[in-house]
Amino acid sequence: MSFKSSVSCSICKRRHHALLHRDAIPKKAASPAALLSRQEAPTVILGTALVHVRDTVGSFRSVRALIDSASQISAITSDCCDRLGLKPSRWTVPVSGLSGQKVPDVQGLVQLVVQPRNSSSPSIPVKTWVLSSITSDMPARQLPIQVRTKCGQLFLADPLFDKPAPVELLFRADVFPQIWNEKSDSFGPGYPSVYSSIFGWVLIGPVQTHPDVGAQSMLVSLVSSMETLIEKFWNVEEPEVAPPQFTEDGLYENLFCSEVTRDDRGRFSVPLPFRPERISEEFPGSRQVALNRFLQSERKLSADKILHKAYCKFMNDYEELGHMSLAEGAGRYFIPHQKVEADSLKLRVVFDASAKCHSGIS
Repeated sequence: MSFKSSVSCSICKRRHHALLHRDAIPKKAASPAALLSRQEAPTVILGTALVHVRDTVGSFRSVRALIDSASQISAITSDCCDRLGLKPSRWTVPVSGLSGQKVPDVQGLVQLVVQPRNSSSPSIPVKTWVLSSITSDMPARQLPIQVRTKCGQLFLADPLFDKPAPVELLFRADVFPQIWNEKSDSFGPGYPSVYSSIFGWVLIGPVQTHPDVGAQSMLVSLVSSMETLIEKFWNVEEPEVAPPQFTEDGLYENLFCSEVTRDDRGRFSVPLPFRPERISEEFPGSRQVALNRFLQSERKLSADKILHKAYCKFMNDYEELGHMSLAEGAGRYFIPHQKVEADSLKLRVVFDASAKCHSGIS
């Protein structure tokens, strides 16, 4: 619960009593203590693979995955989840990592279907947690050309294993035995081993001729005063200044101010704001999104004859009233619709014009 002052400060005009006002005193930032160490150690390659994951419209897209036999969860980055058009379900159980540290910003759960990029089978269902990030780019820097030369003509699970790239998907331990075959080989001392999988050959192991990046730093802040904590608290409580223009460069605000009227009965008349005309290329996949929503509703209605009859009656009335008609052309944008039932006898149809297509535009 928060309490705001009913008066403004006479000094700074903010929403607090003048007795609580404090002049801003410039403070010198506390310099953190840095512990630097150098350690010669080989780079260790972790198993990565380029896999195909089904998106919201049924197409498969390439995703770079990390195969980890020590993980108890599978995870996907929020950026990759958005790119696939998948909506995570809510999840409140905390996730912890090394040393029992809690993983922040767990955004929910999402169900994936994973396939090899060179085959349509097998299809592996994977339940993944949605995280803001999984790990840093792997490997940390370019691997020596000798490692790729050792691979020869092998079909690699990750064709760009030797170049730094982000990891978008993490496979946990229960997926691990489903993807491995019985074949393996070694490139010799100082080089990683290769293991056969349904995605191709996966490289795992150290590269002795490629030491780590060298210096590692651990920054520790030694000063955290009570004054600093109180100042941060007050900054959180202060509301942000409203921007002068909210939408479309102030177009809608100007339209409201210039066109709003009031009739003789005291009712306000406000014009509807319309966005500038968009081209059809900005709405890719809108037909597929609308079709998927329609097929989902059709499956539910086929199991209930009463609701199916009510749905057909509503749509017929909608057409008779002139609210819709048969399209004369192919169309550029398709609006999904779905049924909303109050009880077993009452039903109405809602058109979801705010549904997002693949580009994220609605």
